[in-house]
Amino acid sequence: MRDYFGFQIKFVLNITDIDDKIILRARQQHLLVRFKEDHGGQGDSPVSRPVLDTTLAAFSWYIQHKLPLLEPGTEPRTFGTKVFEAYQRVLDGSALREGDVPGENEAKLRMSITTATSAAKAILAPVTTLSEFYKQTEDVLLPYLDAIHGSSIDPQSHGIFASLAKKYETRFFEDMERLNVLTPDVVTRVSEYMEQMVSFVEKIISNGFGYTTSDGSVYFDIDAFEKAGHFYARLEPWNRNDKQLQADGEGALSKATAALKRNDSDFALWKASKPGEPSWPSPWSSGRPDGTSNVP
Repeated sequence: MRDYFGFQIKFVLNITDIDDKIILRARQQHLLVRFKEDHGGQGDSPVSRPVLDTTLAAFSWYIQHKLPLLEPGTEPRTFGTKVFEAYQRVLDGSALREGDVPGENEAKLRMSITTATSAAKAILAPVTTLSEFYKQTEDVLLPYLDAIHGSSIDPQSHGIFASLAKKYETRFFEDMERLNVLTPDVVTRVSEYMEQMVSFVEKIISNGFGYTTSDGSVYFDIDAFEKAGHFYARLEPWNRNDKQLQADGEGALSKATAALKRNDSDFALWKASKPGEPSWPSPWSSGRPDGTSNVP
């Protein structure tokens, strides 16, 4: 557009640096680092009893939440046999339920089985160093530590979440450079424009196209928007009632506030933060903006 048509272009790139996936992963990694620091670091030290006990508890938690067909209390020494009995169809490449086509659910189950298998082996033979032990078990420790301690994270500790987002951002720009994509003239990050985004949401509400819910979240009212003569799902009308896209966009908020929304297709403009999530002040709640769930 610049070189061929001669247009004067100002390339502005927005970085969403506080979405649900980044928040969850950053919090998990922070808690794991803290756990390691409290239990001898991660060098060549042998695996201590407290580390082994916590990992065993994490293993039990993990299979309970990720592999629900296994009997409660399944131990590492019997895991291999039990998981084969419960998930033989999935391990053979078939769908979990006879007659279905294998898909994303089966792929996630196989990943969970691989993760739990690695942890079970490490727990049964903890003869390696701490660093090697954590390599084999951190994927069961991460969600477990988050479930136990995640809500204790100070919502004003924005640096915990910003550091991980910055790492991904750096990798992204390195990839863009290798692809010979021009560097943006301006980079905007969601976390740096909170006041402006709060004002933007306030304007949407004043125009009659947004509403608050009892938990302090704000939703875009698609029905009101279209009754005013606008057409929302113009670009991708086939996605208008796609429940999976809505759930992906709103993350954990989707199920928690489904009953509070006026319409299933309405999407969050502002999310009221839960314990352990970063938050910023607003007239509605301490929370954060959401620009990832505007599904047509």
